[in-house]
Amino acid sequence: MTLNYELTEDDRLQNLLFTASKSEVVKKTLKRSWVVNSLLMFILCLLFFITHNRVLGYYFLILGIIFACFFYSYLRWKYRKKLIKHVQQAHIGNLPCITTFTYEFMETEGSTGSTKIYLAELKDAYETGEYFFLRFKTGSTLIIPKNQIDVNLFKNELLTILNRLKIRLIPELNWKWK
Repeated sequence: MTLNYELTEDDRLQNLLFTASKSEVVKKTLKRSWVVNSLLMFILCLLFFITHNRVLGYYFLILGIIFACFFYSYLRWKYRKKLIKHVQQAHIGNLPCITTFTYEFMETEGSTGSTKIYLAELKDAYETGEYFFLRFKTGSTLIIPKNQIDVNLFKNELLTILNRLKIRLIPELNWKWK
């Protein structure tokens, strides 16, 4: 089976966001930042109340509540902005791709070169509402946008390959970066 599609900056951004949303390291880092900053505000609040400085005590109490409620969302927004900047700095633009699946190999050709990978190196396969993400043991990911391919035909072919390799297609049809 051969697929012809073009990857945009948004496709690459969605791949990075999806990868980050599945990464325990990223989740742990965001959560740790949220907890540390919220606790810091409450500790400062407590210190100012102990020293009878009620104005600053209430200020840090309110700040602590705001941090506890909204700082995690802010961190996720900031992380997304960081990834957008990263993708834009790459200056790659749109990449036309031709991906061919055979019994043993997957070969991708684009304007930057070609890659031939054994299908046995496939680690995970995810289906979101807009993409198929195929992760390999090497850490690389093949991004296949659904809006540019025949989804039913490709999904049937992919399921055949995955069944042979004893890998499950993980549906994440409602996935969105929050």
